[in-house]
Amino acid sequence: MDMKKTVLIILTVLFSALSLYGQSDAILTQQWLSRINCNPAATGNTDDLNIFLLHRTQWSGFEGEAPQTTLLNATNYFGKINSGVGLSLSYDKEANAYTNYNAKAAYAYHLKTGDLSLLSLGLGINLQHRSINYTKLHPDNVNDEGIPTVDEKGTSIDFDFGLEFNTSRFTLGASLNRIGKSDVKKLNNFKNGQQIYSYARYRITLSESIDIAPTVTYVYANHTNLWEGGLTGFFADKFWVGAAYRHDVALAFMAGFEFNMFRVGYAYDHYIQSASDLGGIHEIMLSVKIPHKK
Repeated sequence: MDMKKTVLIILTVLFSALSLYGQSDAILTQQWLSRINCNPAATGNTDDLNIFLLHRTQWSGFEGEAPQTTLLNATNYFGKINSGVGLSLSYDKEANAYTNYNAKAAYAYHLKTGDLSLLSLGLGINLQHRSINYTKLHPDNVNDEGIPTVDEKGTSIDFDFGLEFNTSRFTLGASLNRIGKSDVKKLNNFKNGQQIYSYARYRITLSESIDIAPTVTYVYANHTNLWEGGLTGFFADKFWVGAAYRHDVALAFMAGFEFNMFRVGYAYDHYIQSASDLGGIHEIMLSVKIPHKK
């Protein structure tokens, strides 16, 4: 059994053990462009119909077995009721053995607090189906008693609640995710863990064609604190480049452009310290903004 396969098995079993304390959601580098999967209060934060698609591949050195995340968000705003409605669908795969499907229905009520400021209150309902196929962790002719042999799967329901405050320049948001323990089918090795997600961003104009936006993000999940700080530059409102530091985890770099209704982006995360030999993380993003008919 080669070294990469051995490391992959160890990491997958470790993820399984960690889920005894709670399963956390994926941390995405381009999350700023569509946030409803982590904060339902961001639903309908523009007047348009927005569709956001992202694919993320980790540990690029493990060809065919790298953990992957695919996310689809769709949001719409209804001015007559000052509300946003959205749907978030995601799929996670780790080492061809662990899979997670999640569907979230999100609602946000928008309360105008000034001429250029808005407070949003959001609620999300998650339907999640998870499974782990332990037999895929057993290489040929290897019998490891430390790896379970009975596969597990099950479905659960939980809730998210969030707040977001926006002005023309400033965004501040926070959410409490995975609230409740309403498991439809109880699992031995999968339990939802509550997660706190918070962020702040301020956009500064340097010239007629250049803006910069410093950001800070804090996530608490699985008894772990995660901090991230970043800076993004916008050029003529058509192009952007940025970088971020995820404390003790990774350095992230991103770039993208906007053309008519479309936005295309790419991000690369480079692991630091002990995980650097696993390869980087690649994110590809495509979003479409469809204006409402007047």
